[in-house]
Amino acid sequence: MIEIRDYNGKGRWSRESIERRFESYSKTFGTTINKLEAQIHEQNSIRWIYPLVNSVVVGIEKHDPACIELGIELIEDSDSMPFGMILKSNVARALRRVTDRLSEEQQSRIRTRVGNMLIARYMPREFIQYVKLARRIGFDAEFPRVRSAADIKDRWVQHYLDRLAN
Repeated sequence: MIEIRDYNGKGRWSRESIERRFESYSKTFGTTINKLEAQIHEQNSIRWIYPLVNSVVVGIEKHDPACIELGIELIEDSDSMPFGMILKSNVARALRRVTDRLSEEQQSRIRTRVGNMLIARYMPREFIQYVKLARRIGFDAEFPRVRSAADIKDRWVQHYLDRLAN
């Protein structure tokens, strides 16, 4: 009997949910890749199924519009998942390389997410990659809202606002 260790998330980030949304977005936005495939490693009687989000990162790097949309959804989500910090950091890094492919609406969603995280003082480890992405696309439109709603006396809020300004 083979033991299966599936590292895909549950709910919205389950393998099935990602595949379903990818298919829908492919019809809406178009796609440059045929399908998402999870990396599978098998040794002896154990099969490891790695997160499908890794394929989303590859798709983003190939400028795939459906994967770009999934990537933005991932960084908008605060839920935890297996390897969440690494996956979310990798997605933000990949999006930073394709900013010329992001629509104004997608850029606005990223700015809003980063602004909301600053206001909520929710700055997990992957947040540094979100800040780099927001800086690349421009954060000026969010400064007034964040400065009026965030605790700018908080050391880390001020630190990231300074990074976004430079």
